[in-house]
Amino acid sequence: MAKRRRRSTERGLEGTVVNFAEDLGRILGTAQRKAEDWMNQRQAITEQLTQIRDTATKYLSQLAGGTNGAGIRRRGRPRVETLGGDVPAPFSATPETAGGGRKRKRRGMSAAQRKAVGERMRKYWAARRKAEGK
Repeated sequence: MAKRRRRSTERGLEGTVVNFAEDLGRILGTAQRKAEDWMNQRQAITEQLTQIRDTATKYLSQLAGGTNGAGIRRRGRPRVETLGGDVPAPFSATPETAGGGRKRKRRGMSAAQRKAVGERMRKYWAARRKAEGK
């Protein structure tokens, strides 16, 4: 009888292992299928976002009108186009004509502000000389 028990135990253990393998295969198959679905959704979202970006870029370039090749407007003075050498092309703006021939006025202190700063500095240096003399 001992042999029978051993066989039944082996069959029971073998059946348990087979059931475990089947369950594990089913779980792994489900996980793989879900991962593939998520990757497909990610690719679809990426494609949709790319289409939205391209459409937005097209609309922005239509609204902006004068843009460079990349669809980005440049700020500041336009570049001086040359025909060759130092002769500017007739269709481009030169530095003299771009700003209306005027130089940009620098911001600075008014005469009263300069005077006040000068007075403060005179007092500061007088006090410092006095302190060094002691």
